[in-house]
Amino acid sequence: MRLLLDDQPLTIEARTIAEAIAAGRDAAQAEGRVIVEAKLDGRLLQGGELSSTIAGEGAELRLTSADPRALVAASLREVAGSLPDLRTAQAEAARRIQAGEYEAAFEHLGEAIAGWEGVRRVIDEGPRLLGIDASGLSPAGPRTVAASIDSLSAALSALQDAVRVQDWSTLADVLEGELTDAAREWEALLRGLADAVGRTR
Repeated sequence: MRLLLDDQPLTIEARTIAEAIAAGRDAAQAEGRVIVEAKLDGRLLQGGELSSTIAGEGAELRLTSADPRALVAASLREVAGSLPDLRTAQAEAARRIQAGEYEAAFEHLGEAIAGWEGVRRVIDEGPRLLGIDASGLSPAGPRTVAASIDSLSAALSALQDAVRVQDWSTLADVLEGELTDAAREWEALLRGLADAVGRTR
């Protein structure tokens, strides 16, 4: 099997794709980088294929790496850029609730909840990849990341409680109030954290 990392050939002895990727990962880490893509004979490998795919002798595995700081900063900015759409989904959900159109409201509510899950994922996984504890940082004002997480968790808990007891008025209020404010706060926070991560060395 031929292995290339960022178009540069690596001399390895690997019997499986998993072993080849591990060797490539070690080589990337030695340069302070992380593997972001693996292609076997031009085909992108995903999920379980990364460990289960078997390649023949003439196969070619191409690995692409990235600067982890740039990768995390880009992910933070990407999620920050999605928050205006999240605010729109929340506003539409609230409007539909107030109109008594609950089925349509829940479609938009699902979009909003998925957006907030993306926020939590990027704030958990991104800094951890870099070995950074972001909880004490204040990238967008006096409030720390930890305090913003606590505030968001409280708002999402209030939303879940309102859904559970079918308190539509409170649900609309949370969407238009606390979670609208949270979306604005988190957009600034994620952009500020992306800038801070980009400067970290």
